[in-house]
Amino acid sequence: MCKPCNSSATGWCRRSACHSRSPPSRLAAALTYAGEIHATLAGPSLVALGAALIGMWLGQLVRGKVRAETFRLCFFLGLLLLGAHLALRGLI
Repeated sequence: MCKPCNSSATGWCRRSACHSRSPPSRLAAALTYAGEIHATLAGPSLVALGAALIGMWLGQLVRGKVRAETFRLCFFLGLLLLGAHLALRGLI
């Protein structure tokens, strides 16, 4: 587990042993070698990445137009609803 330190602004040391030093390409190569990733996943992955980037962009636009408290409340209510949906879907 990471231990707090005083060497950074956030209080967490970036050089802690629990932080990975491997580039994402090494993870992708290992998963491909293990047969967990196939080329057929590239299309859906790019679509999901595009949707995520558009969502972050829209979130920044909305965040600039509403109060921080209102944005935070709506954001966490959305996460709560998403979690409830996933939990109920798992029970059915």
